Order: sequence, then structure tokens, then C-alpha cells
Amino acid sequence: MSHPFPISNANLSHAWAEALLRVAGGPLNDPPPLCVTITGFESNEPLEDSEVRAALDIELASKGKNPIDVSALVVFPYKMWKRHGCPPCREFSKYCTDKYTPRLKARNRNNRRGLYFERMMQYEYYDSDGKLHQHNQLAYIIDWWKKQRQGGKRPRRSGLQVTCFDPRKDHNALPRLAFPCLQQVGFSYGEDKDQLTVNAFYPTQFIFDRAYGNYLSR
Repeated sequence: MSHPFPISNANLSHAWAEALLRVAGGPLNDPPPLCVTITGFESNEPLEDSEVRAALDIELASKGKNPIDVSALVVFPYKMWKRHGCPPCREFSKYCTDKYTPRLKARNRNNRRGLYFERMMQYEYYDSDGKLHQHNQLAYIIDWWKKQRQGGKRPRRSGLQVTCFDPRKDHNALPRLAFPCLQQVGFSYGEDKDQLTVNAFYPTQFIFDRAYGNYLSR
């Protein structure tokens, strides 16, 4: 039984580079499980090594892969949120699901099965009567967090979960699915009320193609 190999670094670029080297040095058909922790932030931005990032973008372009920013925006379009003036979650979610998602799906057929932020903001499920509903997981957690904070409390950690895996769509016998690699995102907190920990679970991940952007997406 293989145990996850721990990687912890304050710098996102260096954590990604170590993960890449660890996978590249392992068996091709059985890559080692990893637990990657990134701890360094300044003004809510992760610490990066500009030379590592630039070199990776050059390599990605040379192989016809998406740049880092594109891999980041499909998880959460953070830069677009900033450009729009950091609107509230429900307002931004409506823009993403009504306008941005259709454009991305039309531009790239690889997005036809969905996008991560789409499932986070517009997760589909059926009730007991067979009626289809949509649930904004991010907005629910933010609203719950704010309500608890007003009462001097914090929500239970087990409830701060966002799922990207949809059994109706993703339970099939194909040997590999390009989406979703990210299955679940969980949020937690410590004694510092202003510090949030984000945990993302990837059963498999494209370390060279997408992992840097995945880490960058917050």
C-alpha cells in the first residue's frame, strides 16, 4: 500500500515543481499519491517564482497546451471576478453561469461536460418528485458563514464542502475522463478567524498540463 508523499512549501511554484519531479521520477503507469500543501500568501495572493511560471508557460505553449491562467479560470475565474469589481457571490455566479460558461463551452469542446465553477455555482440535482433543481454551493457556504459569524459562531467544518463529481454524469466505464479531475473542495479554519484553509481532492491530476493553474485558482 502506497502512502501519500507530503510536499509543503510556502512558494506555489516550488511546490508544483517538486510535485512534477516526484511524479516524473516514479513509475509511469502508477504515479505516487501526493499531498501538496502551499502556505505562503501576501495580500491574499500566493507566493510565486516568476521564472518558474514563465518557463512553464513557454513549455505549455510549445506543446499546444493551455497556459496557466486558463487552467486556473476553469476552477474559479478569480481574475475576472477582480476585473468586475469583486461583486457578491450570487451576482457573479449568475454572470458566470448565464454568460461566461456558454462561451467557454462553445470555444472548446473539452468543456462540453461542464466546468468546475459551473458545478460549484449551479450544481444540478433531482428532488424526490423528480424535479430538477440547481444549487449554488459557494453562495450557500458564504451566506452560512456570514450568518454564523454575526452570531459569534462558525459553521461546522463537515458542512463546508463543495462537490464537483456528479454520479449521474461521471459514473461510466471510460478508462479516462478529462473532466472532472477535481472531485471535491473542502474549507476549514483554525484559531485565526480570518484565515481559511482550502483542501482540494484530485484522485488523478494532469501535473504538467494543469496542476500549476489548479493550485493558482485559490
